[in-house]
Amino acid sequence: MSEDHRRLLIPDYEIPKALIIAHGNFTIRETLEDIAEEASRDIGVILFSSDPIKSRLFVANCSFPDRFSIVAAPFDTPWVRDRAPIAVADKAKCRWLLPRSHMEGRQLDSRLFRSISSRAMEELDLVLPQGNLLGGPAGLAISTDRVLADNQNLKPNDLLPFKQQLGIRDWLLIRALDSDTIGHADCYLRFLGPELMALAHAPGETVLNKTMKLLRHQLSELFPGMDFLSLPVQMRGGMLESSLNWIQIGQLLLVPLFPRTSAQERERIEKTLAEHSFRVVFVSSPTSQYGGALHCLTASVFF
Repeated sequence: MSEDHRRLLIPDYEIPKALIIAHGNFTIRETLEDIAEEASRDIGVILFSSDPIKSRLFVANCSFPDRFSIVAAPFDTPWVRDRAPIAVADKAKCRWLLPRSHMEGRQLDSRLFRSISSRAMEELDLVLPQGNLLGGPAGLAISTDRVLADNQNLKPNDLLPFKQQLGIRDWLLIRALDSDTIGHADCYLRFLGPELMALAHAPGETVLNKTMKLLRHQLSELFPGMDFLSLPVQMRGGMLESSLNWIQIGQLLLVPLFPRTSAQERERIEKTLAEHSFRVVFVSSPTSQYGGALHCLTASVFF
């Protein structure tokens, strides 16, 4: 068996060793610090810092300061998942695959991981922000069709040569809403476990709801034991405000709470997830103007 045939894309629900968070003078700094504080209760946190002195002061006041590492790093934005390497497991180790950059005006972000990492990374000749590649059980991966547009309007079959490198057995593409500026899969669906998936639902968004219905059918055929949750999202302007853009650490879910999320939506989200034994911590996320939320603001580290 070849080396690539042993590879398997790490599932969305796998607990990371650490979470990477950018720490700088951003308008959403409080959100970033709330994520860091909550995540550090369970796993390590690596702060990419533009001001290590201020970062050390922040860490000193956290409940678990020993779980933090601070790395001085130059970056343009806090959206580290856009440029984070993709983690792929094989029998021997975890490999890091660095996708091709496509972000004009974000030169520091594009060089970030290559410039600070001492670990060898494989080049992936594909534009593939990590938020648009969700790993499920048995090498299943799901992306939106935005991956085709991001790569000069590829056809679905053009992705086949990349499946082996990424450790993907089945790669499903779903339709992103035309009105969605970002169109990444982590706002439409999330794997919560090998037999549990959350799907977005938005009243009045006929295309979205039909897409989720089709995906549910496809996955039920691939995994007959799969169970599904339906959670509310809202399209506002060019941004899909999605509670599914959470950070999962085992049974803990850090869920974005948008300024216009209603009390009824919040109660439904918490109740639905609690029924499956998840502990929900809402984190204020005034991030809509930037086109993302908590998951997009972080990167997961696997070794």
